Amino acid sequence: MRITVSVAPGSVLFFAFLTSIAAPAAAQNGDRKGEVQGDLPADLVIPPAPVLSPEEERATISVPPGFVVDLVAAEPLVVDPVQIVFDELGRLWVVEMTGYMPDIDGNGEHAPIGNIAILTDDDGDGTMDSRTNFATELVLPRGVVPLHGGALCVLPPDLVFLRDDDGDGEFDTREVVATGLTQGLANPEHAINTPILGLDNWIHFSNWDRRVRRTFDDEGNPRWEIQRTRGGGQWGLSMDDVGRIMRNTNPNPLYCDIVPSHYAVRNSHQSRFHGAFAGVDAKNATFPSRINPGVNRGYQPATLRDDFTLAAFTAACSPTVLRGQGLGEAADGDIFVCEPTGNLVKRYDLAQAEGSAKLVATSVHKQVDFLTSTHERFRPVAGTTGPDGTLYLADMYRGLIQHRIFLTSFLRKQIIERDLAGPMGLGRIWRVRRSDAAVGAPEVDLLGAPLVDLAGFLTSDNSWLRDNAQRLLVESVDGEASVLEALREIAGGQDAIGAVHALWTLDGVGYMTPEVLAGALRSTDSRVRCVAAEIAGSWLGLEGNDLLTQVAGMVTSDRDPRARLYSILAIGESDAEVAQDALADRMTTDASSSLERSAVISGLEYREAAFLAALAEREDWLEERPGRKALLKELAECVGREGVYENVGMAVDLALTHPAKWWSDALLEGLYATRQKGPKGERLPLPLRAMPVALSTASPVPDASSPIFAAVDEGCTWPGKPGAVEIEIPRDLTEPEKALFDRGAEVFTEACATCHQSHGGGEEGKAPTLRGTRFVVGPEPRLIRILMHGLEGPVEIDGQTWNQEMPRYEGEDEDLAAVLTFIRRSWGNGADPITPAMVEVQRKETAGRTQPMSAND
Repeated sequence: MRITVSVAPGSVLFFAFLTSIAAPAAAQNGDRKGEVQGDLPADLVIPPAPVLSPEEERATISVPPGFVVDLVAAEPLVVDPVQIVFDELGRLWVVEMTGYMPDIDGNGEHAPIGNIAILTDDDGDGTMDSRTNFATELVLPRGVVPLHGGALCVLPPDLVFLRDDDGDGEFDTREVVATGLTQGLANPEHAINTPILGLDNWIHFSNWDRRVRRTFDDEGNPRWEIQRTRGGGQWGLSMDDVGRIMRNTNPNPLYCDIVPSHYAVRNSHQSRFHGAFAGVDAKNATFPSRINPGVNRGYQPATLRDDFTLAAFTAACSPTVLRGQGLGEAADGDIFVCEPTGNLVKRYDLAQAEGSAKLVATSVHKQVDFLTSTHERFRPVAGTTGPDGTLYLADMYRGLIQHRIFLTSFLRKQIIERDLAGPMGLGRIWRVRRSDAAVGAPEVDLLGAPLVDLAGFLTSDNSWLRDNAQRLLVESVDGEASVLEALREIAGGQDAIGAVHALWTLDGVGYMTPEVLAGALRSTDSRVRCVAAEIAGSWLGLEGNDLLTQVAGMVTSDRDPRARLYSILAIGESDAEVAQDALADRMTTDASSSLERSAVISGLEYREAAFLAALAEREDWLEERPGRKALLKELAECVGREGVYENVGMAVDLALTHPAKWWSDALLEGLYATRQKGPKGERLPLPLRAMPVALSTASPVPDASSPIFAAVDEGCTWPGKPGAVEIEIPRDLTEPEKALFDRGAEVFTEACATCHQSHGGGEEGKAPTLRGTRFVVGPEPRLIRILMHGLEGPVEIDGQTWNQEMPRYEGEDEDLAAVLTFIRRSWGNGADPITPAMVEVQRKETAGRTQPMSAND
């Protein structure tokens, strides 16, 4: 149905709209200084928006022929829903943000009146009949994911695990997993929300750069792991059948984590990573079935069309992957994006681009979007796939949807004049399906099913069965041989999606084997190879398997762009020579893919300079080919950010001496992009430890008048250069100190590199970095005592808390001094050496100590 706007012949309503200036009584938070907010034309006929019954509202909703919309729940059974998710029993969990904007000024928004409710379809007819309050008296709750006999809930300022100990549907115990998430109270539009359990057994979030999972220690005690990710998004997220996460922002309907976003933060020197929170070319045009003057910045020319329909997304949220065939086979895998201010849901087809791992989204419906309503209070804000494979939508059902922080005078006037501020406390949940699709959950008792039967469900064509079977197996399996055998058989079978689930299940229960991974890496299905490569990354440094050779072969030879990309990411977990050679071989063959270049660099933290040098030695890198210059520039940027004088100097010398000018240009562009800024914003010279070797010897050097010479002279500084910026340079080691340093390098390789890594950068979850930390370059006595007696956590290093225990060093005092001298003079550290005499003094002073050092010592 289309709304017709009455326009007098020859009139231009939108021009009149822009030139009619509103004069609000008081400025609003969303008003921009100096911006003119036009008023609506006096003769614009805006359809009324009275409160409708659920049946009346359903009559305003339109979908294409062959589809139907069913009411699943409505007030008082559900109110103000902002997230919905089904559990293993087919119950629908609903997050109710009842306190959101109780009036036009947001008064009382922090009242504890929110809920997390569980809705149950008691008779199996597809309509919810009863409600249990899992948690009540909540302040602006923002998300829930059922697991482990309870649920992980976003309840600002905390992320909490609420457990139902007696099975009555109400939580009994509360455990804080993370805290300090106060933004959800101050600004509900921009804070953590919508946790989902990924196929990788981690819980992912929108608008938070962390992922979380519940594991168990060696004694069986539960613990929560929190790991950094790229994150991203604004409200809502979902995943597809292979675990790729979909996100969006209000104006941009769809982004995708083409690869897992923790890879995007793996290299601290890398500034730009392609592949996480990646655009998919989703056009943001919207096509409502009603006029939409009641949008926050409707006075801006680009917001509304001449007919006053919303021109493009302004409140996109909850990009929902339909993982089922309840809307027909063609819609399986499509993305449905909510637009509450436009009263619609848009549908995209998502496909992999030919010859690339990139994804491309195409709008399925061209003139009117997939689902639209002529009713202004229809506010779709969240979606999910149901157990029946159909699309479920949460309708917040209210007139006032804009938060006060961004509310403009233009919209405030409409809310008041058209009585949109109330009533509150309403809400509906809708189901969209093909008219011939069955409704309701399959008649399967997942909780009562034997574990072997749960394993069988991993090959089901029903995503709800697969996901919940995997979760229950990961939570329950404890080495049962028959279950593990069933999982291994599925992992090596012909059902690709089943194999994906089985691989992640084996990984989640801790019973993965190199043999299973080796078989999966040989799969003919690229989806299986991708998962196998990702899991294999953590096995590449272990002895007794040939996985490194297999993954290296994928890097150089796999013809599927997505599988090759995942193998590049996986091999970045290894610092073995074969891994570096494989990456260099791939970049030599083809460096044109920004996804692959990012993947390579993400795995080279602290090894970027060595990789640059290795490429420089290859004769076939003299020729400039697509992507090569970009790779060199990004590597040089990493070298500059790392800030190790020796590496920076090497890159500058390489720029001066390399025979290919495009090499020189790329290296200097990358290095100079990392120069610090002065008080006026000017770029300061790049500090070098000494004059570049190429300028201080008789070796071939660019002519003093050459652009490269001039660029180095202008962009770099070093001691002794006329007008040079003074920098502190560590003194040279004496001959005895050099001998001590060399011995320390041997000791470090033998005793320390396993945890702290050969590059001294440490390893997540195992050991912290040794680069420039206060413990390494600080007072000598403290560092000596740490190695002499060990160190126990918690201790904070570079803003990260470590709660492991480092054992004491059992070697001779001379070796202790040697290894400390090595770490204090490696990787850019410039502290003075440690002598055996210093160690002897500390040993005498702490002779009676039996406990490890701690942060308080």
